[in-house]
Order: sequence, then C-alpha cells, then structure tokens
Amino acid sequence: MAETAQAPRPSMKKLLELFPKHPDGRPKYITEPHEFNDVMGNILDSGLCNLLCSVIYVDYIPPVQAVSMRVIPSRSEMWYQPSFGKGAVALKGEALAALFREAGGSYRPSKRVDDGADSLYCHMEATVMMRAMNGLDAPFSKERELDLRPGSPESEGMRDKEGKMREQQLAQAKQTILRVCETKAQLRAIRTALGAKQLYSAKEAMLPFVIPVLVPNPDMSNPLHANFMLAHSMGAVEMLYGKRALPANTPTVETVHGTVDTTTGEVYDAEPLDDAAEANEVAGATADFEEPAAVCSCPCGCSDGVAEEAAAMTIKRRGVIRCAKCYPGRAFDEAKHKNLTSLAMNPDVTVKQAIAMKHEAVKK
Repeated sequence: MAETAQAPRPSMKKLLELFPKHPDGRPKYITEPHEFNDVMGNILDSGLCNLLCSVIYVDYIPPVQAVSMRVIPSRSEMWYQPSFGKGAVALKGEALAALFREAGGSYRPSKRVDDGADSLYCHMEATVMMRAMNGLDAPFSKERELDLRPGSPESEGMRDKEGKMREQQLAQAKQTILRVCETKAQLRAIRTALGAKQLYSAKEAMLPFVIPVLVPNPDMSNPLHANFMLAHSMGAVEMLYGKRALPANTPTVETVHGTVDTTTGEVYDAEPLDDAAEANEVAGATADFEEPAAVCSCPCGCSDGVAEEAAAMTIKRRGVIRCAKCYPGRAFDEAKHKNLTSLAMNPDVTVKQAIAMKHEAVKK
C-alpha cells in the first residue's frame, strides 16, 4: 500500500494560511515591505508559533532579494528543564544553534578577554553575524565568564550531596573551560541575533518556530539584476572549483568552522561533518559542566567522564563508549594508545588506522 502524506496539525494548517501564496497555492516569496508587515502582524496576533526575528516592521526590502518564511517544528528533544523558572523550559544549545543555521547565521572568531593566567577562570567574547532585512550583515557580540575558582557558583555546583568537591568533574571542567566558555558566549549572541527568549512556557514549547530569512531573488531578464548576479558569481565558482588557497602571511585563527582570516572574517577549509568529526564535536564538550553520564571504556585504561550525548554518539558509531581522546579522529591521543594494536570497537579500528584517520582529519 502506498504511503500517504500526513495532513498538518490544525494549528500548523492555520499558521501556513497566514503566509503569502501564488494563485495556484504555491508558497510565495515576500518582495514588498507592506506585505512583510502584514504577514508579521498576522503571525504575532495568531499566537500559533514562536517568531524568531528582531524586526517586525520594515519600509524597505533590497532589490534582487526577497523574504523566505521558514517553519521549523518543535520537538521534545530540543528542550530541557532549567533549575530556575518554575514550569518553564529552555532551548538546548544544539537546538538554538540549529535554528541559527536555519536563519542563515554565521560565526566570527571569538576573543578571549582575560589574560589566561588563571586556568580556573575564562572570559570570552563571541560574535555572530545575521543578515538584516536591509541586506547588510549585522554583528551581534556577547560576553561570558566561567569561574571555577573556590567559592564561585560554578565550582560550588560541583559538590556532591555530602558537600565534597567532585575532583574528577572539576579536572575535566578545567580542561574544557575555554571551549565551554566560548560556546556559552556564542549561545548568548545567537539568542540576541534571533530574538529568542531565554525561557518558554510549556504551551509555547509545543509551537513551531517561524524565521523570516532574506534570500536572493533575481529577475535575470532585468539588466540590473543580471549585472548584480554576475558581480557576485565568485561564490558559484568556488562551489564548482573549490575555495582559493589561503594567502601567505595571513593572520588566522583555527575554529570548529575552519581556518578563519581574522582580517576579513572569511572561512577557509571548512571541515566536513563526517562520523568522526561529529563524534568529536559532541565528545569534546560537556554542556554546562554537567556530571558525566558515562565513563570511557577504552582498553588503554582511560576512565574519563563522557557526556550523555557523546556516549550515545560513540555507541551508535562504534558500539562502545569513548571520550574524544580515545575515538578515531582529530582529537585522538596517539601517546595513550601506543602499546595497543586494537581499540576494541565494533566495527573495530586498529591504532594504526586511528592514527591515519586523525592525520586525514587534520588535513581537511
């Protein structure tokens, strides 16, 4: 029996009726300011969605561009129950980052504000970019501090029920303080760029998200539009023939998004999200310094804590729980495994293969 498409829920159907359409019912881009203002007003009045947009009224939409309305369904795995805000829920970091990507956002190199002299303290400033409705990229910067020094709220939160400090958790938090602090600063900037709330009611958490995004919409029969697209054709050339080489003596910084030119903000050699990269991305961070949900079971004797998401990822990929240093990829620790031949995974990976995978990942 052929499968049939499931009809949208009534609330979703009502929401989609608010969006502009062609006479034949196909979705239609928004090209006129008055049309955008009407749609945004209707959406706000309907209460049928969570609107992620810092602007609800415009008097100008750039030529060669139009507004596309994106609808992202809400799922239970996107939310968590914070310790504050009774009865309210908050978006998880990965959900917020996914919404940011859907909105067309991008990252800029983060900057460490403190001097880095104290390994238990970090102060980061993160900057993200969002395309504004006037067609220009707008920067959003936010700062975040992490203080693991004795007596700080973060360190006190690592005590067990008997009031004793969880030394292993503190040691792990110390190792990842720079990365976690940067992530927290980025999430603050993303929340500001999207206009997302910190807390949502249980009812709001069931509603879909709507994100208006400015997209190219040229009329190639118009000479002005054709010349504009010709002037910006380098992006298509790069897609066909690859990115140009990084100029010599260029000031750069390595980020999870690739090598970033700190002068222009351009990203080179972005790393593809393969299995190893995805697992390392998850395994390399412990969200909010939570107590590890699992322990690495590598035959090298490692017993580092592994976050719940990372444990699930490595089990799915290789049938075992591994930390980032014991997983074949960019973060693999060769010295820890020099006396082993196999990593005891399923499918199995030899140490030589893991080293080769690491070197291959570093090249990308």
